[in-house]
Amino acid sequence: MQVAILYKRMKSLSHITMRAPFPLIMMVLAFACCFPDKGLTQWRSSTPESRVNFGNEQDTAVIMENMRHGEEIMYEHPDSGFAIFQKTLRESMEAGFPYGTVFSLLEIANYYSGKGQYDQSLTAFQEALNYCGQSQEAQSLLPMIYSGIAAVYQLQNNYERAAHYYFRAILFAEKLPVSSGLGYTYSNVAGILNHFGQSELALSYLKKAEQIALKENHMSILENALLNRGIIYVTQEKWEAAMVHFQNSLYLSRKYNLSRAQHFALINIASLHLRNDDADQALIFTREALSITKNVNPAYINGALIILGKTLLRLKRYQEAEDTLLHTLATAEKLNIGNQMAHSHEALAHLYGATGRYHQAFQAHKRYVALKDSIESRHIAHTVNQLEMKFRVAEKDKELYRQELLIYQQQRRIDRKNLLIVSTTTGTLVLMILLATLYRNRRHKQQIVQLKAMMKGEEKERNRIGRELHDGIGGMLTAINMNLGAIQKRHQDLPQMKEFDTVVSMLQDMAAEIRKTSHNLMPDILLRHGFPETLRMYCDQINSGNNVQIDLQCYGNLDNLDRSLAFSLYRILQELIQNIIKHANAQYAVIQIRQYEQRLTISVEDDGGGFDIRNKYDGAGLQNIRSRVKALYGHISIESAAERGTTVYIEFDLEKANNN
Repeated sequence: MQVAILYKRMKSLSHITMRAPFPLIMMVLAFACCFPDKGLTQWRSSTPESRVNFGNEQDTAVIMENMRHGEEIMYEHPDSGFAIFQKTLRESMEAGFPYGTVFSLLEIANYYSGKGQYDQSLTAFQEALNYCGQSQEAQSLLPMIYSGIAAVYQLQNNYERAAHYYFRAILFAEKLPVSSGLGYTYSNVAGILNHFGQSELALSYLKKAEQIALKENHMSILENALLNRGIIYVTQEKWEAAMVHFQNSLYLSRKYNLSRAQHFALINIASLHLRNDDADQALIFTREALSITKNVNPAYINGALIILGKTLLRLKRYQEAEDTLLHTLATAEKLNIGNQMAHSHEALAHLYGATGRYHQAFQAHKRYVALKDSIESRHIAHTVNQLEMKFRVAEKDKELYRQELLIYQQQRRIDRKNLLIVSTTTGTLVLMILLATLYRNRRHKQQIVQLKAMMKGEEKERNRIGRELHDGIGGMLTAINMNLGAIQKRHQDLPQMKEFDTVVSMLQDMAAEIRKTSHNLMPDILLRHGFPETLRMYCDQINSGNNVQIDLQCYGNLDNLDRSLAFSLYRILQELIQNIIKHANAQYAVIQIRQYEQRLTISVEDDGGGFDIRNKYDGAGLQNIRSRVKALYGHISIESAAERGTTVYIEFDLEKANNN
């Protein structure tokens, strides 16, 4: 057969090299419950129309024609198809047509399931079951009803109920002369078995599904079997085989235009790329999968978004990742899907930890552990190996079932204890990190307070010395000058004495120098002239009396700086200039001060001898500068080399500096 040849050719495709095992990201999706895609052999009962003869034959023929029309448009226009089946349901009930009633309810239930309205879906399926006993033809739909109920429970992660109804579907379908969707059911049962670690048993059911697909030339069943086989290989950590089957599934889904199947294949390929630390490729495939979501169940779309969130987290696109994961968490809570809530919390815990929000990380991890423990506890009695025995073996095997269940329960208790140990250790580690961070912040604040107190005392001392120079020594020099003037008037011959003129000139220079020094020591000059002008006057004094020439360049609105901040900046620049004069042996220096928005930068560069930073030269002057910068929550960097001058760069956040 041509399909069999195609299948063998696909299995011979070259493998893709993968790396070691990884946390099963793709298991966010688990197994995709398979439903028919458009353009395929119908997943319906093959009951001949000639046998459907309940009530008025003319009425039932019209209803059957309407149901066929509803099936044709259900995929492309589900709301329109839903309206048609609501109409055929009313008409079937009025005409006493059980097959039409059950078939319409089946389609309505599948519509609700596709919309994520699981309670309404289960209600419709249950109502369909109530009508099945009214005719043999209606009973032929039992396998589809049970499979539909199972799929809803599987979407809600209630695997015990899902397995129960899948096995009921198989028991009824195997008694019918036609498959009645048996290939889909085998594939879905394989997913349940794989979830509980029965991978080899799951593969045997997939083999049955593949045999039906090849026999009936049914590409949808074959594609789904390939996809689910790939997921089984993931759980077995056979990465290369998994990738080959996902790619084969994608090939078939594209070849036969199976849109839902493309979505599942793409998202599983994306997960393997993420496992292989190729987040860029994972993002490409995830984006493509999310572009194909028509008629994909909201639960699976949300699973794909979780993978997108984890991919963005791996790429360190933290804001996008957080927005995506918060959305998936809200959707999972709305749909009541426990494992998706757990995966969302787990990813958010990693995100919060990576962005330094340790308290949020700890809370998210606690929620993840609680959800995981709840899910695992709920699954203690869900061993599908025993569930299959419930349908396949005699009553005498029940004791063996109970013993194996006890063993499983004991193992789950051990697993929960191990999980508790891991979560406690993780919580303790996070708590220690939080305490260390709080301690560091507290210590930093204490250091800032000490620096402020030290600088405050230093400024008081400067003011005191400045006042003493101005009022004390300055006053005394003024009095000496006045007395010398009086002596000069009484003794007319003194002005001709060169020594007398020298003494008078020296006293005048001393008085002027003391006035300048006292003004520099006291902040009054800043109040009168403002920060940039005061600094310019200081530089002019340096330029007039020293070998070094200082070029001051100011940009931005510096006149409106906070007064205490301006005074601190003035002292920092005074210290830098004095370092150039005393130590640099420079001839030229440039000071640039820029203020833009909430940033203020200072750059001081000289052409002096420089120094070797590797020797960690850090005199009292530089220590004083560092202390002042730190007190203002600023940043300072120094670049220097022997005979190449020195560059000092300082940057402040004005909002923080003004507040402190």
